[in-house]
This record gives sequence, structure tokens and C-alpha cells, in this order.
Amino acid sequence: MPRASEGGCTLAMLQMPRLLTIAIDGPAAAGKSTASKRLAKRLNLALVDTGALYRCVALAAQQQGVGWDSTHEQELGDIAGTLNVRFEFDGEVNKVYLNDEDVSSTIRTAEASDGASKIATLPAVRASLLELQRSLANRPPGAVLEGRDIGTVVLPDAALKFFLVASIEKRVQRRYDELKAAGRDPDWDELLKAETERDKRDSERATAPLKQADDAILIDSSSLTADEVITTMLAEVRKSQKALARSMSANLTKELQASADDAAHAPGAAQQGGDGKPRDCAGGSGNILDALQYV
Repeated sequence: MPRASEGGCTLAMLQMPRLLTIAIDGPAAAGKSTASKRLAKRLNLALVDTGALYRCVALAAQQQGVGWDSTHEQELGDIAGTLNVRFEFDGEVNKVYLNDEDVSSTIRTAEASDGASKIATLPAVRASLLELQRSLANRPPGAVLEGRDIGTVVLPDAALKFFLVASIEKRVQRRYDELKAAGRDPDWDELLKAETERDKRDSERATAPLKQADDAILIDSSSLTADEVITTMLAEVRKSQKALARSMSANLTKELQASADDAAHAPGAAQQGGDGKPRDCAGGSGNILDALQYV
């Protein structure tokens, strides 16, 4: 395989990754939605709320009179397989559309949350949604995905993985405040019971249980503000991308030098500067550390 291509661009430069996928997992109300939205906006990436997909399946099933228990697994799997969902930022809000209807608020009720948790235990539903999630994630320039099994099942090769947690009391208080702000009158004790039961279901389900990936970065948001969580995540993104850039830069330098050596025996096969050093596609030194486009 030739080392250089037309115009002196090396294969290493042509194959620079243009896709950044970030997985954010964790229990309910740990701050995943806020962190995911803000991170996606900062990095100019798409935001795929995988939890919203399950909520949409639960809502669609309810609208069709289909129950959420395992006796309806095949029907629920079929609903998930034909789900027509899209995400669209409206200012700071990542709106969710089901069959072109804005269901952003409808799917955030305690009932929809319970339904999503129940159907998420069903293999048929998870299998139907898996390819949809991967397809949404792999559209350039990439995406931020939040859920419970993104780093372990949906995107095991994600460029970066975070596992966001918080104490049960803190998470219940956040859910309580969220519902109050939406004009509802939640019962704190009932929310605590629901979150405890949901944690148990999510962690013990046979298919894709809630679990921290071995290479995920753990962040406890119990005592952190949303700004502090984002600052921590952005620092990790920078660290990861710079490490990748350094590795690619070293490989690119080797590639360019090899091309220059070949050029000594084949004039015109590679571009060189007046100092005899090989140039990259932009006429630079071959260092791509300045090519970080996401942070």
C-alpha cells in the first residue's frame, strides 16, 4: 500500500477519525440528562437520549392498549422495531418527537418512567432498539448517548465513557424538585420507594443490567453542581483527545518521513519543503495536536 496520496496527503492524515462518541451511564436522576445535554451542546454533537426511547415505547404501547409486562413482550418488541422517534434541539431543550408529535413532557411523568423501566427488562424491546441507538450514534460528527447500558452494550467501543452516580436521597430530591417545577404535587416517600425499586430492577435484570463499564470514568455528582460535572467531563474529553492526537501525530511523522525517504528515489512522489522535510496536507509540519475540533 502506498504511503502517500495525491497532493502529498498521507493515508494517516486521510484516516483521521471524524467521529466522537461519548457514553454516559448511571441510575435515574443522577444528573445524566443535564450533563449529556450540556456536553453535547459544548462539543457540537448530537444528543441521543436512550432513556427517552424506552419511554416512547412505553407511551406508544399505552396508546395502543398494550401492557408493559412480559406477556406482551413480542408486541412491545414490534412497537420498538417500528418506532418513529427523533431528537431536535430547541434552544437549550432537546425535544423528543414521537410520530412527529412533541412528547417531551408526556414521557417525563412518573408513570412513563415506571413503564420504561419495566419494558427495559424485555430482550425483544432491547434488541429492537439496539440498532436504532447505534445508527443514531454513528452519524458524523458523533453523539453523546445517555442511558444505563451504553458503555457496556450499545457502544462498547465509545471513545469515552462516564458512569454518573449520586446518593439515593439526592436523586429523589432532584426528581421531586423536577416534578414540582413542572406543576405537579409529588409525594417524597412514594418517589423514594419508586426509585429504590427501579434501582433494584435496573441492576438485577437479566438483559443488559445497569453496570459500570470497566473503562468508564466514575463521577459522583452528590455534592457537585451541574457546572462542576461538565467541567470534569470536558477535562476528560480534552485529555482523551490529546492523547489520541499525540499518538496519531507520532504515526503521521513516521509516515511522512518514510514518504520523504521514498521520494529520494522517486522525484515528485511526495511534497517537500525548502528544508527537505516532508509537508502534510496543509503544508505544515505534520503535527496534528492543533486539529482537535471537539473541545
